[in-house]
Amino acid sequence: MKYLPKYLILIFTLCLSNVALGQYEYTQPADTTNVPPEPERREIASREGGSANRGIVYFFYENKFNVGRPDLQFIDTIKTLFHRYNPIMRNNAFRADRGNMGLIVDDLEFSFRNDLLFSYGRSPFELYRFTPFNTKFYQNTIPYVELYYVQGGERKQNFRMLFTQNVLRGLNVGAEYNVIMAPGVYHRSSTRHNNVRVFSNFISENQRYRAVAGYFFNHFQSNENGGITIPLQSAADFSNKQIVPIRLLQAENVWRENTFYIRQSYHFGINRNRRQNRIQNEVLNDNLNDTLNGNGYMNGIENGELKIENGYSEANGVNQRISFGSLSHSLEVQRFRMMFNDRQLNPENYPAIFRDSTQTRDSTFVELIRNTLSWNIGDVTSFRNSQFLNLSFGATMDLARVRTGDVIFDTLKSDPVEYYRNFNRDFGYLYPFANLRLNFRDRYFLSAGIMYQTRLSTRDLRTFTGFSANARFDYFFNQARSNDGFFAEANFTDVLPRPFQQFYISNNFRWENSFTNPQTLHFAAGARWRGFRLRSEIATFNNFIYLTPTNFAQSNETFSIFKTSLERTFRFWRILALDTRLVYQHNTSETIMQLPTFSTRSALFFDFILLGTTPMQVGFEAFYNTPFHSRFFNPALGMFYDQRQLQTGGFVFADAFLNLRIARANVFFRMSNLGANWWGYNYMMTNGYPIAYRTFSFGVLWRFYD
Repeated sequence: MKYLPKYLILIFTLCLSNVALGQYEYTQPADTTNVPPEPERREIASREGGSANRGIVYFFYENKFNVGRPDLQFIDTIKTLFHRYNPIMRNNAFRADRGNMGLIVDDLEFSFRNDLLFSYGRSPFELYRFTPFNTKFYQNTIPYVELYYVQGGERKQNFRMLFTQNVLRGLNVGAEYNVIMAPGVYHRSSTRHNNVRVFSNFISENQRYRAVAGYFFNHFQSNENGGITIPLQSAADFSNKQIVPIRLLQAENVWRENTFYIRQSYHFGINRNRRQNRIQNEVLNDNLNDTLNGNGYMNGIENGELKIENGYSEANGVNQRISFGSLSHSLEVQRFRMMFNDRQLNPENYPAIFRDSTQTRDSTFVELIRNTLSWNIGDVTSFRNSQFLNLSFGATMDLARVRTGDVIFDTLKSDPVEYYRNFNRDFGYLYPFANLRLNFRDRYFLSAGIMYQTRLSTRDLRTFTGFSANARFDYFFNQARSNDGFFAEANFTDVLPRPFQQFYISNNFRWENSFTNPQTLHFAAGARWRGFRLRSEIATFNNFIYLTPTNFAQSNETFSIFKTSLERTFRFWRILALDTRLVYQHNTSETIMQLPTFSTRSALFFDFILLGTTPMQVGFEAFYNTPFHSRFFNPALGMFYDQRQLQTGGFVFADAFLNLRIARANVFFRMSNLGANWWGYNYMMTNGYPIAYRTFSFGVLWRFYD
């Protein structure tokens, strides 16, 4: 609470400027196939107050490998389920709550990943990071500000502020700041997060040159209590949860990261008619710089006699440019340090002690330089509105250094520096890649991609090559902007083990492993029709690498995971709605990667307009998953490992909520865990970490623009 006056002063100062109120919901980048069609976008904009002068703010996401014109989307001000403020509920995914916002959490559903690029293999705070690829890059000619504040039970606070504006024609700059301060219910369970990003993007007047750049700072600090040491039923008898016995008394995890990113691309082509091309550029730039007016969609929308589509234009039926493709280069420089610190070491909590029996200060430092050079033919950023042939190919090079060990020099050695030198690792990787997509009549899409992974320096590691391949077919039921259709895809990965799985040294854990490449074969199919979203997938694993209580191990069994999900928002009698998501999962392995068989989250609410001016939603939301052997959490490693001793789940986690919009400010009120003290005391999704009992929270999000 000591920081609240500063935030109030900041809000008051910003409110003095001549701006208007508004709102958006912060989400991770979504699949472009799920973006609302253009007629629906315009309908939403009109319904939410968009007009010829204000109400629409455009943005786009950066893509790792594809270039071309930005696939502009606009800020969605719809208030539906705005009360889902906790990051663990992002994208409506299922994750295990450890009792406080900002803690490291585990996934409760399988998600296939085919990223071969260098990763240390230990990203405990991945859910909360600011990165170049979850940043919204804006194009808006006037100042645009967002303010977001949440006050929860036990003095939990989340504050976020964003500002962006075009300072020159086609040049946008912006900055965003986010802070989470959550003391937690139990002793030593507090979190403090600070995220900052400064970003910019530029589109030249002739639309040939594009650039995006940004600086990203992430700092996460969470106290680790190792879980409570008494049964959950006994802990419920304590009126003051701060005195419930815990396992670790002075332990914490800290992550500090600095990242710089820049990407540039240039489009090559021949202009056939200079006069008409000059007219084209003037209209196109007016369209781009007037995005807030709701006149520029830049995504295949007809604008008078000019049709703007994928870097090409037609004026009076004459092609203005012959495209030879786009050349792109990106540079990413990243430095981060992870540290686990326990100043009161208890040998009972650790499998071994190698150096210091009084304290632990384990540190891992990683430096990464990534360069990507690619050539793109066609526009592979936009999905529906693209040419017949879209082709991109290029290569990525990663140069990384990993240093792991104790922060304090080992003075007992004759050469303390040698202690560090032995545990430095240099990595160099080259990743050639190619991607192809074919568009038949804007209804049939066939895409395929391949990436090869080779290590430039093998040293004493046995395996040094890998690759991934994928293919996908999409069919849309009509050529309009509707996204109803179905898809089928296949993926195969044969990827090098992550560095963290191969070697690590700390005060309590040490390993030097030599694993063969893990392999994954993945098939998925799904459909979207009349609001239903169905997806089924199966993944088969071979040589799977998993964490044990003391080390990593490689399985010699082949096992499979099947998952199917269904989601839909039902409407009854215009004012009653049911938003539900169902997930079924089955794992053929009885010991590795255990998941709940069935999970569901459903919200039943009344959706209406109060007094004709105030949209409102009031209702209940419930989450449930079947009992399963959930993974245990290892604080010293910041990771979860499989176990067969304890089951969690089997309870209903219910909330009551009220969402409303006043002018252009969205507000929510939420009462969490209504069943606490009523339906037993089994509210624990990770062993030793009870979910917070009944708490009240509220939040508000404004959008300011003029």
